[in-house]
Amino acid sequence: MDDHPAVTISVRGTGTTDCLRSLRGWLVETGELRGPLHLGHQPCGASGPEGVVDVLVVATGTERESAVLASAVLSWLRHRETGVDLRLATAEGATVELPAERVRSLDEDGVRAESARLARALAPAVH
Repeated sequence: MDDHPAVTISVRGTGTTDCLRSLRGWLVETGELRGPLHLGHQPCGASGPEGVVDVLVVATGTERESAVLASAVLSWLRHRETGVDLRLATAEGATVELPAERVRSLDEDGVRAESARLARALAPAVH
């Protein structure tokens, strides 16, 4: 993954491992993300019990992949029965908090606007 810019996704709330596994499955089903999707532990700090997943790392090398990721994450959040809050962070330091309750309350125009905002925040910087 070192060759690709990546977005690290973490979950606040209960059932974080199950949520991240579910989100990974959702992203794989889109079939549009070309980079790897890895479940793992936060790189620093104490890791949880064995088998507990702390983060999902998604390679996003292009603006299009960032847009696909943004759209898929919002769609996944809108279909969640339980409230979870996602935190997405880029290797360049940009972070976005996505409370599921707020995402579920968005109308169609709000979802499009939020997807565009998230895609811009997650897009790799052009050097």
